[in-house]
Amino acid sequence: MKIYINKTSDVEKGRYSNVIALLLLMLLFLPGFIQAQKDSISYGLTNNQDTILKYISPMEYAFMMHEETSWLFKVNTTLTDLYRYRNYMKVGVEKRIAPSLTLELGLEQLYNEVPSEFPLNHGVHTSIESKWYYRLNKRIQQKNVARNMSDNYISIGVAYTRYWVNKGFSDWEDFTSPKSRSAISGYLKWGMQRRFLKNGHADMGFEVGLSNKLNVKLSPSFIFSTYVNMGLAFTKDKFMLDGNKLCPVLKCYDASNFALKSNVSSLLSLHLSEFLNRIAINPNIAFERKVGNSAFSINTEANGIYGYSEYYFSYNDSFNNSDFWRFGFQLEGRWYYNLKRRMLQGKTGNSLSANYITIGGLYNISKADYQKKWESQPIIYGAIGWQRFFGKHMYYDIQLGYEYFLNTEPNVQESQPRIKMGIGYRF
Repeated sequence: MKIYINKTSDVEKGRYSNVIALLLLMLLFLPGFIQAQKDSISYGLTNNQDTILKYISPMEYAFMMHEETSWLFKVNTTLTDLYRYRNYMKVGVEKRIAPSLTLELGLEQLYNEVPSEFPLNHGVHTSIESKWYYRLNKRIQQKNVARNMSDNYISIGVAYTRYWVNKGFSDWEDFTSPKSRSAISGYLKWGMQRRFLKNGHADMGFEVGLSNKLNVKLSPSFIFSTYVNMGLAFTKDKFMLDGNKLCPVLKCYDASNFALKSNVSSLLSLHLSEFLNRIAINPNIAFERKVGNSAFSINTEANGIYGYSEYYFSYNDSFNNSDFWRFGFQLEGRWYYNLKRRMLQGKTGNSLSANYITIGGLYNISKADYQKKWESQPIIYGAIGWQRFFGKHMYYDIQLGYEYFLNTEPNVQESQPRIKMGIGYRF
């Protein structure tokens, strides 16, 4: 399976991201999800769970390890292009088929491009895999956790990938030939899947496998990659959450005037195969400070990206390489619109762990080796966000909105949905 990366086509890059954003926004306004976001720490127990709650920690409780889970429907974005922060939609259904085994069906949108003047490819990636939660039986015996799907796992699976090449590129046989448009692969994964507060979901780990184009002489390519999926999960839970049990995790009554934080979910992206070797590193640091004791804050972030790629072209039997640099600075104002109400209701302290509305801007400068000079890109945006602190040092921060490019050329896309999802470390 060939996967290529390059300078983004501004005309094409928003076509699929618009669909992703609309679907996610629709899901976010489902009544159940809104209730979980607004009142996730105000539930009371409706049934007796003393046997389980006696042994599990507050963090395990927040990860929904007290719930028997027989099926799980997941809607995620997967950040697979750190160069341009492009997100992709992935949906899956996971069903338990044995005490520690599940079967998952997945469907993922693909958007790939190759260097310089070569064509863009859109496609889908379908998969079926079996997951073995190898620690689960032991943890059930030792801690009395329920049989859930919020644990570490090893999985084995197969996938089918299909590409559609944009019109107008019939000269490039390597991409327009029907033989090169589909592939089948087998893979092995080690991952960590966690539910969080009813509907939150994260899945990250490592994947190794072999892929081969269909209807072509057997010549499999080796693949090793990392993956990070974040989004929503839905199932039928038996119990409601107890706010008193969650407070040690969510730091309900802490008063936080500032936060120094770093998003670690997109820190590293690695892909190794016969036709593509790619690594991208994305260090970042953010500082947020409240404005007095008000519900407003100023959030600043500095980040950088370095990426290196080697890719193979069969039309001239040659390898090419490229590198990419980008530095960015972000400044935004946040209004935590439900903070005072939650404080008056006794649900939270005067902290930065709440829902917010933000208006901000970011300035990026970037350069790839095929560019003659550094390019600058100022952007302004508006978004709604959800930030929560949990544990001693962890946080998650999700933003959905829209952003506008200020120096675009004629006939080039001037705006796109903004989707930013991160799990990070608080210092």
